[in-house]
Amino acid sequence: MKIVPNAASVTLSTNRALWGEVSSSLRAVQFEMDDRSINLFCIFDGAISADDRESMSAMATSVAADFPDLTVRE
Repeated sequence: MKIVPNAASVTLSTNRALWGEVSSSLRAVQFEMDDRSINLFCIFDGAISADDRESMSAMATSVAADFPDLTVRE
């Protein structure tokens, strides 16, 4: 089933994708979207570790899988 890209579906997709990927230094995740793309912004307290980068990449990959017709950037 294809998910219609709107603010609610992207919020729910991002929330689901974050399960198991949140570290103690993650402070916020935001997104912006248009007709062709979703841009994800991850805000950390301090330097971003390699593990945090990997977790946010996994999160972005999960979001991209929900919206195959859109470009997802992190």
